[in-house]
Amino acid sequence: MRATDNKDYPARECPSFQTCGAPICPLDPLMEKRWAAPGEEECRALRSTREAIAARYPGVLPTGGLKLSEIARDKRRAKAKARWDALTPEQQAEQRAKLARATATAAAPGMPVFATSRVDLSGVSADESRKTSEDMGSDGKVAETA
Repeated sequence: MRATDNKDYPARECPSFQTCGAPICPLDPLMEKRWAAPGEEECRALRSTREAIAARYPGVLPTGGLKLSEIARDKRRAKAKARWDALTPEQQAEQRAKLARATATAAAPGMPVFATSRVDLSGVSADESRKTSEDMGSDGKVAETA
């Protein structure tokens, strides 16, 4: 019996099968041969649901029930984790401190204005860029000082 026969078709087990209009289904054994036009519906089944269904069909689904975007994201995360694990504990601490500084709210009084904030610093000199949020005008520009 072929994997695409009605009795042995993993997509039929999906809770959304009857109402789904996604042309590319991660539970379709022939998913890699399908295509979708931009803006068409995407699979809305939960990843955990698709993985549970795929586990009942070992070797049938080429992606194991995952969307291509999930596979790509998992690869990116694995690379990032490998890079993080390769850092020394001191380097990890330094990166955490950098992240904490970058995510600090620049609008808090007395906090330094970071280049990552939403404040427009184009055309601002180095001395002016060291000003704090208290020195900023409502338009995001450094206020003139006398």
